[in-house]
Amino acid sequence: MCGEPRAGDFEWAKTFQAEIPQAYRVVHSSDLLPHMPVCQRLFSGSCDKNLRYPYHQPQEIWYNDYLMSDGKYKICDIFNGEDPNCSNSIPETQFNKNLIEWQGFDMQMRYYGQRLYDYGNAGCEDLSDNRSSTTATTIEVSSMTASTEASAAADAGLGMNYFLVVISCYYFLINHFILKQ
Repeated sequence: MCGEPRAGDFEWAKTFQAEIPQAYRVVHSSDLLPHMPVCQRLFSGSCDKNLRYPYHQPQEIWYNDYLMSDGKYKICDIFNGEDPNCSNSIPETQFNKNLIEWQGFDMQMRYYGQRLYDYGNAGCEDLSDNRSSTTATTIEVSSMTASTEASAAADAGLGMNYFLVVISCYYFLINHFILKQ
């Protein structure tokens, strides 16, 4: 999943990992959304496992590069969804700067050099300059395809349907972590 907010507490995170052990969360640089809702600390640092605060399930794949360049990512702790050496190491001042400069929204809407809105409107074709233009395999979910979702998002005007973001990120995870090996 890309840009995923905290979905549950520590017990939920343990159950999620037991049920889906090969799940990955891609975090784009200092994107604010994966740090919401806040856990015990305001934005950065460690989250408390013993309290009923929101907590991420493992495993984070952290691109600490604003451009998300190929090969510049960190595979975080396989057991700790709140690895203090990954995106939780970013100081609160960086999140504040992102909000002031509007970079936070861009990090949510751009992954692997692709603006997700444009990517969906192009029929899920790779639009980046550093790769050949290939069409992604269509992923069918509840009889809707990613390109259908892209059309629906375009009709919605301003926002990108979060479901399309997830589908787009799965394509890139497959492309970058499985097909590149």
